[in-house]
Amino acid sequence: MASKRGVYHQDSSLSDKSGQFSTGIAVGTLALGAIGVMRADWWFTTYIPSQWPGADWMVLLIGALAGATLWTLAYYAIAYRVGTAGNDYQMATRHFNTPIGFAGSFVLMASSALFVGGVVIAFFRSWLPGLLRTAALVLPQYGLDSLSEAIQAPQLAILLGVIVILMAFLTVLFSPRGMKVLMVIGMVLVAVWGIAWTVSLFVTPTGKFAQMYEGLYGSGIIDRQINLAVSFGLILTRRPWSSFLLGMGFSVWLFQGIVVPLSGLSLNRVKSSSLLGWLIGELMVIAMVIGVTVLFLQQSLPPNLLAAHGWLYLRQATQPEFFLPWAVFYFVITHPSLLLVIGIVLTWGVWLINLIQAYFFAIAQGIAAWAKDGLVSSSWGYQQRGQQVPAVGLFGAALLALVGMAIGLGGNWVHLVLYYPYAFAMASIGPLIGLIRYAWYQRKGPGHSSKEIQNSKGWIWAFLVGIAALAIMSGVIGSAWVLPREMQISRDFGVGLILLWVIALGWYWRRVNFWRQRGVNLNETLHRASSHSGG
Repeated sequence: MASKRGVYHQDSSLSDKSGQFSTGIAVGTLALGAIGVMRADWWFTTYIPSQWPGADWMVLLIGALAGATLWTLAYYAIAYRVGTAGNDYQMATRHFNTPIGFAGSFVLMASSALFVGGVVIAFFRSWLPGLLRTAALVLPQYGLDSLSEAIQAPQLAILLGVIVILMAFLTVLFSPRGMKVLMVIGMVLVAVWGIAWTVSLFVTPTGKFAQMYEGLYGSGIIDRQINLAVSFGLILTRRPWSSFLLGMGFSVWLFQGIVVPLSGLSLNRVKSSSLLGWLIGELMVIAMVIGVTVLFLQQSLPPNLLAAHGWLYLRQATQPEFFLPWAVFYFVITHPSLLLVIGIVLTWGVWLINLIQAYFFAIAQGIAAWAKDGLVSSSWGYQQRGQQVPAVGLFGAALLALVGMAIGLGGNWVHLVLYYPYAFAMASIGPLIGLIRYAWYQRKGPGHSSKEIQNSKGWIWAFLVGIAALAIMSGVIGSAWVLPREMQISRDFGVGLILLWVIALGWYWRRVNFWRQRGVNLNETLHRASSHSGG
C-alpha cells in the first residue's frame, strides 16, 4: 500500500523526538512570538494608522486577539483530533478533498519557505539597516550609519542571510537541545520586551519624542509632515464602527505564525490541554506587548503624527527622516543608548532564528507526512535516529528559503512578506472545511474512527471555531480586492500563487498514475480513513 511505503522510523521515533512536550511548546509559541512582535509592531505603528488614522486602536487589538484566538482554536482542534505531524494536510485530504487538500498543503509549505527567505532578506536589507540609521541620528559618535550601509549591501546581506539559514538548518536537523535553548531564550526575550515597554511607558515624559524629533530635524517638521500627508490624500477621520471587524481580518497577518508550527507537531506524546494553555498564553503576551506599544505611542506622539509618518513611509517618501516607523524608531530616539540598540539587534536576531527554525521544522514534518502517504518518494521522509526531522524534507525547505532570498533581493521581499497571509488563507480552505465536516459527522459519537483521526470529543466547539475561522479566512481572501493598494495582491504574486496550485495538482495526479501502474489506487487508500470515520 502507498501509505505504508513511506517514512523509516516515522511511527516509532517521531513522537519520541519531535513530539516531546517541551519541543512542542517551544516550536509553536516562539514562531508566534517572532512573527507577532516583529510584524505586528509594524502593522500597528505604520500601516493601520496610515490607512485608518481614526480607528480605535484598542478595539482593533481586541478584534485581532479574538480572530487569532479563533484561528488558534481551530487549528488546535485539528491537531488534537489528528495527533500526527502534518495534521492540517491529513484533515483536508481525509475529510474534504484529496487533491485539493494536498495542493493546499503544497502551496502552504512552498509559500512558507519563500516567506522565510523574504523575511531574512528584509531583515538584513531593510529592518536592521533602518534601525541602525535611526540610532545614528542620536548616537552619531559610533558610526552606525556606515555599519548600516555595509549591512545593506547585497553581498553582505546574502552572506548574513545564508549564515542564519544554515544555523537554523543545522540546529533543527542535528541539535534538538540547541534548538530548544535558542527558543527558550527567544521566549524570555518576548517577556523582557513586554516589561521594557511597560517600564518605558511610565518613565518617558509626554511629548518627549516630539521635542527630540524637532530638535533633530528642525522646528515645525511635525506640522509639515502632517500637512504633506494630508495634501497627498490622507483623510484623518474616525471610523470606530469598523475597528473590531478590521482587527478580526488583520489577525491573520498578526498571528498566522502559530499555524504552521502547530501543523508540524505530533501530539501523540504531548499533553494537549497544556499545549493549548501555552498557545493562548502566548497570544495574550503578544497582545500585551502590542497594547503597551499603543499606549507608549499615544503618550509620546502628538496627534496625527503616526498616521502621517506611516502614510509617507509607505509611499517611499524621499525625506531623510523617514527611516523606520516602528515602535523601536520612537523608542531609540526617546532613549538613546548604544546598549539599547545592541539589545534590540540581539533580540531581533534570536527571533529571526526562532522563526526560521519553527518553519523549517513544520515544513519538513509536513513533507514527511506526504512521504508516508506515497505522495512523494519515501526517501524524502527518511530520518536517521538522532535526527528530529527528515533530512531531505528539511533540505528542500532551506533551498526554497534561499530562493526566497534571491527573489527578495531586488525589493520583492515586500511581496513575499506582505502577501503570504493570502496564500495561507487559501491553503486553509481544505483543513477548515475538513474540520467542520468531521465534527458534524461525529456529533452522534465516534463510530468507527480511523487510527489517525479518532478523537470526537467536543465536536460542537470544534464545529463552531471551524466555521468562525473559515469566515475570517473568506474575509481575508475577499480583502484582496477591497483593501487599499498596498494590501491588494499584485499581479505577479497572483500568477505565482495560481502556478503553485497548478504544479501541486499536477504533482498529485502524477503520483496517482505512478501508484496505479504498481497496482495501488492512491485515491482509495487516502479516502479509507474518511470512510471509516463517517466523513
